Amino acid sequence: MARPRTLSATLAALNSDTVDLISFIDNGGIYRAVNRAHESYFGLQREHILGRHIGEVLPRGRRQALVEPNVAGAMAGETVNFTAVIDCPGRGVRTMDLTCQPALDAHGARLGVILNAHDITALTATQRDLEH
Repeated sequence: MARPRTLSATLAALNSDTVDLISFIDNGGIYRAVNRAHESYFGLQREHILGRHIGEVLPRGRRQALVEPNVAGAMAGETVNFTAVIDCPGRGVRTMDLTCQPALDAHGARLGVILNAHDITALTATQRDLEH
């Protein structure tokens, strides 16, 4: 009989196995944690993302126009939701629904940003097809 997972092991598996991109970016804009989905979208192994600045990983044009201002909003304490079209080296051009939220410690001090990105490319294509 399989041994039940601990809660922390279950949460780690959920984070690692989900198709959504989940990351923790510290106050300096450095990736400190990313789940496995980043590998397929960015064509990089996790160890080549961790410790790098968001500007080194995300494509320049879209990052500057959409991602950086919204991450900055989360750094300022806001939860921000937005849609962006991003050229992902491992998957091509994707439409992503992103949520950036502040990550706080137990005393409310800001640690960085939790970024969750959900690929909505198929959904937006279906919506376009239905409109025409």
